[in-house]
Amino acid sequence: MITYMTHCIIVHIYNTVRHKCQRAFWRPACGRNPHHGYNSCVKRALGIICLLLLALLATRPAVARQAAPTTQLIAPGDTWVALAARYGADVATLHALNPQLNRSQQPAIGATVNLPPTATPRAGRLLRPNDGGLLQTAARAGLSPWALAAAHAHGSPYRPTLYRPLLLPGAGDIRDLPPGIDTLEVSPAPPAAGQALGLRGRIAGVTTVNARLDTLAAATTIEDDRFLALVGTGAFFAGGRPEVIIRVDGGPAWIQPWQFVERAWDYQDLTLTGEAAEIDQQARDEERARLRALWTVVTPTPQWTGPFRLPLDDYLHQSATYGGRRSYNGGPYLTYHEGVDFSAYAGTPVLAPAAGTFLLYTSPSPRDRTRSRMPSSA
Repeated sequence: MITYMTHCIIVHIYNTVRHKCQRAFWRPACGRNPHHGYNSCVKRALGIICLLLLALLATRPAVARQAAPTTQLIAPGDTWVALAARYGADVATLHALNPQLNRSQQPAIGATVNLPPTATPRAGRLLRPNDGGLLQTAARAGLSPWALAAAHAHGSPYRPTLYRPLLLPGAGDIRDLPPGIDTLEVSPAPPAAGQALGLRGRIAGVTTVNARLDTLAAATTIEDDRFLALVGTGAFFAGGRPEVIIRVDGGPAWIQPWQFVERAWDYQDLTLTGEAAEIDQQARDEERARLRALWTVVTPTPQWTGPFRLPLDDYLHQSATYGGRRSYNGGPYLTYHEGVDFSAYAGTPVLAPAAGTFLLYTSPSPRDRTRSRMPSSA
């Protein structure tokens, strides 16, 4: 199709030539047919316009070939190697299409990367074995070890693989996951500071899984062929693109960044009077130490059976949210609110959020710290 601008240019050229032809040839003269000269001029003008139109149309396929690249939302295991294998591209091409990303890091989970315009996904399995040579891997996959070695320029199937990536036939998406982990999911998506984050997946022949988010260690559990890891981030967590680091059975560390989103926080200016104004940093540190000791107390089995509930059945409104930056008596915003406050009438019952064991009663008053106690059964 001809663009509107091209159409205007062609019409302008035609009208200009037609007007000049009329002035030049529409003058009757002895032995001269004015229509003959006029028609010849118009034909020449139309010929020029057709040539211009063909030239404009001839340039359009070249423009169409410069199509915008397709994109891919990064999931766990979408490393540069995995993306190159899945879409039949090389890593250098993917780097060139994504100059905004750090080439020394893997693409961040939750980020979007550019792919070649002709990228077509293919299925398969990407493994990083370290059980000797290729013999065991080839036997499990029903392949010739020599053919597998030749396809990966490995020289001999008897040479150690040393966690080198191997591409095998398969039905799923090609992903580069920690050795021994078949699937890996993360939540929430996208994450933000101040949230509890989870990782889960299927494993095969794995006894230990250690996971962390940058320097934050995750609590990990394994049951049958599944594992689950949980890690909490505080409201002062930097966010950005922290690295998920997973190590399986003492093997090499698997690392992939995870893209966080910015979170808006409230700013609270509090004025403390009376005994509350006497709470100093020492009192806060002592209370924090007692809480850390309590957080290490874990029962063999959960004491609750259902979801947690709010501690109030009836309240007016939330008077303070989690993570709000707090300033006391005009000071700097050095702390944040670590809970959620509810405004309610005096005498409103406060309930336990779930079944459990009472561990600590404490008073924040600096004059009455002796009231902090733990039951003897704890």
